[in-house]
Amino acid sequence: MLVVIAATLFITPYMKPHGKYFLVDVNGERFVIYVTDPETIRLALENMEGKNSLFLMGVLAREDSGFNKPWSWHLKPETVRIVGVSIEL
Repeated sequence: MLVVIAATLFITPYMKPHGKYFLVDVNGERFVIYVTDPETIRLALENMEGKNSLFLMGVLAREDSGFNKPWSWHLKPETVRIVGVSIEL
């Protein structure tokens, strides 16, 4: 089972005008996501401050995004959301 410990670090040098990058830790494994939804960005920042215990989810893409090295996958930015409950399919 995948357990996401939501955004743990905000990487400011890589900001783009319409989104933000976050470093995410999942049981010791780290990866980078790019978030474009304003509400999701707000909730991720709150999560980093310990104000919520929500977690990230999104659609996986199997290609190199250019920002999630060394992984050969990434979450599609337009699909990333912060949720309280999800199911694994």
